[in-house]
Amino acid sequence: MNEHSKQSVTKEIDLAKLFWAICRKWKSILLWMVAIAIVGGAAKVGRSALSMRDSDEVSLALSAYKMLVANNLQERIDCRHRMENLSLELKEQQEYVDNSRYMHIDPYNVAVAKATYYVKTDYEIMPEMTYQNRDYTDMIVNTYMEILTSESNLLVVCDKIDMELRYLQEIMSVWSDGYGTFSIQVISDSLEDSEKILRLLDDCVTNNKEKITATIDDHRIGQLTDSAYTTADLGMAQTQQAKKDMLTELRTQFSDEQERYKALTKESAQIEEPTYTVSAILKESIKAMIIGAILGAVIACCVIFSQVVISDNVYSADCLAERTRMRILGALPGDVKKIEKMSKLDLLLRRKEGLSTTTDTASGYSVAASYLAGICPNASTILVAGGAETEYIKNACEMFQAALSGKSFMNGDYILSDANTIRMVGQCDAVVLVEQAGVSRYTEVLKEIEVIQNLKGTIVGAVVIEN
Repeated sequence: MNEHSKQSVTKEIDLAKLFWAICRKWKSILLWMVAIAIVGGAAKVGRSALSMRDSDEVSLALSAYKMLVANNLQERIDCRHRMENLSLELKEQQEYVDNSRYMHIDPYNVAVAKATYYVKTDYEIMPEMTYQNRDYTDMIVNTYMEILTSESNLLVVCDKIDMELRYLQEIMSVWSDGYGTFSIQVISDSLEDSEKILRLLDDCVTNNKEKITATIDDHRIGQLTDSAYTTADLGMAQTQQAKKDMLTELRTQFSDEQERYKALTKESAQIEEPTYTVSAILKESIKAMIIGAILGAVIACCVIFSQVVISDNVYSADCLAERTRMRILGALPGDVKKIEKMSKLDLLLRRKEGLSTTTDTASGYSVAASYLAGICPNASTILVAGGAETEYIKNACEMFQAALSGKSFMNGDYILSDANTIRMVGQCDAVVLVEQAGVSRYTEVLKEIEVIQNLKGTIVGAVVIEN
């Protein structure tokens, strides 16, 4: 078997050419997209219209849909409100944990400053007297305690130690022990701070003595004890941990609400409107048209792919040369008028694909003739035949004859089926094949080559008529 007959009809796919081939067929792709999109949209409208026949079913479906939408919307609104409240509470709790002096005290090393005061009045029990003087001791003690815990007094202390009122109230306490005494205690993370705050509170006691004397009764006040020490407070440890646990619980609740809101939002997107309303039918039709357009583009691309790669029909001069390893004398368009009417975009895409864009066939044949003369200068009789349509073979023969008047060109036909053409092969010095894209087949071209070589003929090349 000869060399050409052994050539495989398979080839590697040139992705670049395939891409431009698909781009060049953009009108066909668009037509497929529009056609299948219209069919898909119309089919969806038809099915939806059929579903609207049962009015009770339509009403029930619409009611269920509206209820689902309303419930989902209300749940999302409630969820947002809970998230807002939790966010504010989280912010407040985090600020408290960060800034509270109480939360930063080591419960196993609590610095305590404590002072106990006594109040003495001139009250005496008068035996056998019907009228007894009133004892103002407890009233004075309570007044001192009220002043010490009053907001106006504590704000003065806060200004001096640069602390917020609520944080100061956590670390100080005032109570009465009875019998005309009361105590002040301050806790902190250091003895220095707790003693400093206690001294400021002690100043409040001293500064308000005259005011209480003028308002209630004359009295004496003094300190019974004044101490500073460190201690462990397990109750404080539990309280601190409880507040931290509360912060963690708030974060968990906020995270749960976020997840819940995301789930509700996703659920909202998945609630499908019944296909019984005009808006729903329109949405479904548009969706079907988009899917149809994509499907149409895929089908069109598959058709083009089969034409370029899978089909046995000759597609272009380049493809013929790749599959048969045959010399190409020239590539000419089959329809010059079609080329002349093409837009700049179509011409650009055609050139990118590697197809001929010339409109001067005479010049194209002249170049091919010069190429032919250089290849076989001694050939005097040349046969022009092939698988193209008869008019293209005849035209090629006439063009070659006009360009090379010193040589004799014989007009043949399809070598595989025309007996006269087969006889001409033995009478000529060389053979030029004329093949036509979309008409000639790669396997038949290989058979033509085999027949010519079996008849001892010489193939100098081929002219390809491209679509």
